[in-house]
Amino acid sequence: MTMKKILIISFLMAAVSAGFSEEYTKDDIYKMQNYLDSILMETRFLPAETRTSIMLKVLEIKKILNNQNDTGIKRMFGEEEFKDLLQRIKDAWPYRDQKIFLARLSKTAVFTMTQVGDILTLLSFADDKKDAARILLPVVIDPENIDVLYKLFWTPDDKKYINDIIDGTGK
Repeated sequence: MTMKKILIISFLMAAVSAGFSEEYTKDDIYKMQNYLDSILMETRFLPAETRTSIMLKVLEIKKILNNQNDTGIKRMFGEEEFKDLLQRIKDAWPYRDQKIFLARLSKTAVFTMTQVGDILTLLSFADDKKDAARILLPVVIDPENIDVLYKLFWTPDDKKYINDIIDGTGK
């Protein structure tokens, strides 16, 4: 991470802490949060102490932004945004980092079954796919299209697993 990005984080922290001087739309807040997520992803190669410091500052900014966007409305990704999201998920490798990213994302976004299928296709291992499905399926807006996932989960046990998640009885 460059010094420029560290300065940007510091500036954002100061600006957000000082309060919003103008009204920001939900899209503006989402864009800021996405930018902060991308900065966090770049910190994984920094020394632990620096990474922790930056992470704490970014989380504080996101907490303030979330208070500004406390409407309960979740984000839905357009086609181009979703392509960018897929790339960010790829970049978050290994799966441990992808899982954290997906868990955060599931708190602020909704997905279609096709989008969930596209995300799961990025993952290499069956257990990782099941784990990610457990995170993403509760925020799916079209559960009636579950057959999209039957291409990835084709055994009877796997189908039961994802059906149980959709029905709210899964682990």
